[in-house]
Amino acid sequence: MSESELMRREHEEMTARHRRMTPEERLVAFFHHSQLVYQLYRAGVTYRARHPSASPRRKNRPPPP
Repeated sequence: MSESELMRREHEEMTARHRRMTPEERLVAFFHHSQLVYQLYRAGVTYRARHPSASPRRKNRPPPP
């Protein structure tokens, strides 16, 4: 089985699972997703605070050309 075939199958299965979810289940899933994204954000903030040269925050970036 090729990688693209596997990805297509996984996508179809995920879509089918999503369609079977109730609105309440979707809300809970979104809530958990939001918590995970926030945890990733906080981890990045903490890392940058401890390692200032890792990724300097840029204020007032110039507009793209």
